[in-house]
Amino acid sequence: GPQPNIIGAADRMVTASDIEFEPPQSKLFGFTRGIVGLVAGDTTAQISICQNTFSAVNQQKLTTVRQVAEEFGRQHAYYRLQQSERELLHPLGLELSNFVSQLNTSSPDLLASLVRELRGYELGADTIIAGIDHNGAHLYVVTNPGIVKCFNAIGFAVVGGGYWHAASQFMFSRYQRSWPLDRALLLAFSAKRRAEVAPGVGPETDMVYITSAPDPTFTQFGGNHPLIKKLEDIYQEGRKQHDAISEDSYKNMEAWVRSLAQEQQKQQQEQDKQDDKKKDVDK
Repeated sequence: GPQPNIIGAADRMVTASDIEFEPPQSKLFGFTRGIVGLVAGDTTAQISICQNTFSAVNQQKLTTVRQVAEEFGRQHAYYRLQQSERELLHPLGLELSNFVSQLNTSSPDLLASLVRELRGYELGADTIIAGIDHNGAHLYVVTNPGIVKCFNAIGFAVVGGGYWHAASQFMFSRYQRSWPLDRALLLAFSAKRRAEVAPGVGPETDMVYITSAPDPTFTQFGGNHPLIKKLEDIYQEGRKQHDAISEDSYKNMEAWVRSLAQEQQKQQQEQDKQDDKKKDVDK
């Protein structure tokens, strides 16, 4: 059968606490030659998690996409645990190793409150792990609190602030894994551009292409690459055509509603005439 390929798209918007800006750097992170991460959310957290995962991948010589995704999930969970401890326990002079024993009898209400906050602590950093190994092409998503989910059966994965907009583009297009490369490439680009209506999604676009032949390898395309420019031209032309078709549809609907109103008015006038004739007969 055809060799598996993976296409990814990401913006460059950096988020750190209440700061958002779009520097000239990618949100794609390579773990091996054929496995990458596409990150969303808190940039500070993501940089640390990606770097720790990269080190573990090299030290443990991880080669499959699943292994890398599982390791990323572990690093995500560990980072979240550290951050929640610093924010919720350290200000009270407590640590994860002893806060239960210290508060169990003296402050049970505070203990219950802290446990709820620790369980609900949201890191705000979701990631797609995509790659090709000897078992084929794979997609995983890592979310809070380090949960790893496989999206192979669905065939696409989306994270970040523009999640619903991008996912809807795939669903409305009835995307299938069997699509040829050119169609999938335009769809991925279009989904990212559609996601830009959401707050926090930047207009710059980076794309990654992972091929399996001769060996799994990823190639990244930045905003000034001819491929990105061509995709933008095709996307804008498609939008113009879509807008024109939509305008025609609105005009057709407007004409139908107008004719319906005229027909109802005509029927009402006929009814009024019949009522007037009836009144004259009654007299």
